[in-house]
Amino acid sequence: MSSTLNESVINPINDFFAAFSDERHYLRQLQPLKESRFIAFARDRGVYLGGVIKGGPTEFFENGLLDVEKIAEDGSLYFHPFQFYSAFRLEKLKRESGNARKADWLSKDPSLQEAASALAVRNNKLVKMAMILEPAYWPYVTGHQSLPYWSANNDEAFYQRKSDYGSKVKNLVKNLDVFEWQKYHRQLRVDAAKLDNNGELYLLLRLSIWKKREKLTGYISGALWIRHIAEIIRRVFEDVHQCVWDEEDQAFGWWLEGGRKVAFGAARPLDLPGHSRTRIVTGFGLATGSCVRWYVEGETELAAVKRIIPKPELKNIELINLKGNFRTGKSNIAMKLVDFLTEDIIQRRLSIISFDQDVADNVKTIKGFIQRGEFIGLIFANAPDFEFQNFSLKELIDIAIIVDEDDGFDSRHFLESDWSGVNSGKTFENRYKDLSSRKESLKGEKWGAALGTYALDNQQREDNGEERSFIKSIREASRARLSNYDLFKECYTCDPDSFEIKALPDKY
Repeated sequence: MSSTLNESVINPINDFFAAFSDERHYLRQLQPLKESRFIAFARDRGVYLGGVIKGGPTEFFENGLLDVEKIAEDGSLYFHPFQFYSAFRLEKLKRESGNARKADWLSKDPSLQEAASALAVRNNKLVKMAMILEPAYWPYVTGHQSLPYWSANNDEAFYQRKSDYGSKVKNLVKNLDVFEWQKYHRQLRVDAAKLDNNGELYLLLRLSIWKKREKLTGYISGALWIRHIAEIIRRVFEDVHQCVWDEEDQAFGWWLEGGRKVAFGAARPLDLPGHSRTRIVTGFGLATGSCVRWYVEGETELAAVKRIIPKPELKNIELINLKGNFRTGKSNIAMKLVDFLTEDIIQRRLSIISFDQDVADNVKTIKGFIQRGEFIGLIFANAPDFEFQNFSLKELIDIAIIVDEDDGFDSRHFLESDWSGVNSGKTFENRYKDLSSRKESLKGEKWGAALGTYALDNQQREDNGEERSFIKSIREASRARLSNYDLFKECYTCDPDSFEIKALPDKY
């Protein structure tokens, strides 16, 4: 180790480092890097130290600014990967001095020498502490515990030594100044953010598997490693001193009270990874599985939806056909609806129900779900039914003509026929069967696909110019995979009388 630093400042850490070097070597998770590899490691993280075999690290070491992990018998320098942070800070100071290309960049400016010395003391103290903590706390960050090859047949002994070492580490930390180390932690977070200020991206990466994170390069990787160093320091101080520090995605600005819980599912997402991972992934639009279950009343609407969204699963939508049976006890599907909605809430999945209001029991059933808190999501209540909620009589006639003509039937007489009294899907179907040579029901896949095609091509009704309710439901279902379920649940509810979404008082 370099001996030019102010040793009186860092004696407790130096003493521990020396006293338990064998233990640290046995338990360590990260191996030392020869200078050439260390230069490449730093370069891959956006920090250019100069040189290939030797370079900036040797220069910093010889000037008493950078500690080393060890010096080999042939004089080669080896560095711990964490020491790239110290090199990064020194290289930044060197470049800011305007003498980055000069070997004597320190000698001509006493104030620069003083600044570099102070920075080195601080950096090396911080990094040495992180090196001490690495065997015990790096597995928390990576989710992976590496065993030395010679302990493969004696894992129990390894974990016992790790437990003993962890206790010694905590005893060290017990006597350190919490506020001083909180400042170090803050500096690490700020330095990381200056390299890459995408805090939410960091959370996404942090909650991913280590094999993916360790392959990252560039400034994102550099910032990630600095934040990981910060995390192992935070974790031990929180364990020992029962304090609460900001997590590593935070550097600048501040959050409204409760904001992180709404955004990530937990105020401290790294403490509850299983709880926050799905929220963060969903926020990036990367969710797998269904983010919304859409319950439709029958084959017609199901076919209409699939005409516009041929593969709903690719939009994280799960379609459930209730076949017109909403009342509990009327059919197995209806009996399962309560279970479906309960499961949606457990899985934090929005529910969408499309149903016809022409059946009073259906209306009563849906209102009951809302009033009992068994439903979180959107309702599209068709009055009186899907056809007449979304299409005028003239449009339905035009679509029926298209359906018949596609099958080779003459349907021009539809336009001159009497359609009086037709004001529901059922009465329309009956009149159609009287007039059409097909003599088949309009309900089903062919009719639904025709309605979906027409709605997609003509998104406003011809009689009033308003957007069709069906198009709105398509849009809302497609947005669900990007929606914040927790925010929706906390701030909105569905009115049991109008079935409209409304904000909860004092919530939004």
